[in-house]
Amino acid sequence: MPSIIIHFLMNHDEVKIEIPDEECDIIKQSASKINMITSETDYCLMLRDNLLDAFNDFATNGPGTDKNFNRLNRYIMNWLNSFYAWIGFHERHYKDLFSVLKTKYYDKYFEYRFAYAMRKFTTHQALCVRRTTFDTLKETTRFEIPINDILKYSKEMKKSFIVELISLKDTCEFIDLEQFTRGFFTMFELFQNELWEAIIPQTDIECEKLCSYAMPYMDKPITRYYLIDNNGDETNMNTVINHYFKKKKTISLSEEMKKFLLSPDSS
Repeated sequence: MPSIIIHFLMNHDEVKIEIPDEECDIIKQSASKINMITSETDYCLMLRDNLLDAFNDFATNGPGTDKNFNRLNRYIMNWLNSFYAWIGFHERHYKDLFSVLKTKYYDKYFEYRFAYAMRKFTTHQALCVRRTTFDTLKETTRFEIPINDILKYSKEMKKSFIVELISLKDTCEFIDLEQFTRGFFTMFELFQNELWEAIIPQTDIECEKLCSYAMPYMDKPITRYYLIDNNGDETNMNTVINHYFKKKKTISLSEEMKKFLLSPDSS
């Protein structure tokens, strides 16, 4: 059976076009690339949502709520694990691009290095929040991560990062969890936007390829069009395109999230 593209017109007519197998492969590859970035976006949105849970908890947790360590630790573990999943997805599906950017951000940002170490620590050793302090003048609670606790289980960490933590401990025994999380979020948004700057223009080109198969019939309203390859497998081309453009609308950072970004001079 040859590969065909079927157009469903508004008047219920069907237009079928046979295409070479090579062209069929190009269409399927384009659809696959488009679907990939919609999945990529979901990993980002999941991490953002888990970060927002933590930010909201920082604002409400404290002495008046019995210092709910378990809840906050759950939110911290959620975003740390989301970060790990985000890394794993990109290392598999955007390996070359991500490898370059990962090195750049790991080397430049303490928040990346510490988040990576904390994910292993909270998974294999202990929860990170152990202590809070309350500033009576500012009426704010500070959630603290004891650096000594992390150094006790530092065998899996890079030696250079261990040295960095030891040096940090000389000036401060604890890491402010909220400040660290805000610094991580600020770094993550820079990283994610740099990824999108490379990925989205290429994906737009793939969308143009799929849209071109509807162009000969644009003078007649099309309800949908899809590919059926020589194995009988279907690719709903307009659904792939529509899903992508809907997903693109979700990537802008909400005003609610923007307030948690650190200003350049506060990091």
